[in-house]
Amino acid sequence: MKKSSDSDITENKIWDLATKGVKPMAGRKKATPVAAPASKPKARKKAGEFLLSTPIAPKTDPRPRGGVDRRTAQKLKRGQMAIDARLDLHGLTQAQAHERLRQFILHAYRAGHRCVLVITGKGGIEGKGVLRRMVPQWLEEAPLAKTVLSVTAARPKDGGEGALYVYVRRRRTSEM
Repeated sequence: MKKSSDSDITENKIWDLATKGVKPMAGRKKATPVAAPASKPKARKKAGEFLLSTPIAPKTDPRPRGGVDRRTAQKLKRGQMAIDARLDLHGLTQAQAHERLRQFILHAYRAGHRCVLVITGKGGIEGKGVLRRMVPQWLEEAPLAKTVLSVTAARPKDGGEGALYVYVRRRRTSEM
């Protein structure tokens, strides 16, 4: 059995004080507090950053990866790069969106586009759209993973939580 920590005991006392005199609705049981899992230290918001209400995907973070330097990553994150092409996936099924995204990114790569905008939409009232969740995963799968250098959430002017900036790898002359 799990031992309760000092913070759990304190939280339980606070809960008891807060719910003292409260009666459950007819046909319901009295609520009891659930011990919170050990949490990681919360990330601090840095100057100039914006936080999403729900994360897009674990690897959509704008830190440099795969050949993107820090300055480029910051420009991308801040929406300071010219958008060469846009793709709107609103109203498409998951299969249609996956195929269109694949074609769009590969075309952008062949055309020499560097920064493209992919609009997924927020996904209904709760912001838990299938495309919003799946697009970052698809960008990390073959064949797109070889052409995508970085992915980050778009600024509000470009679609905010319902859009992504995708930084595409430069096509080398030996690949033409």
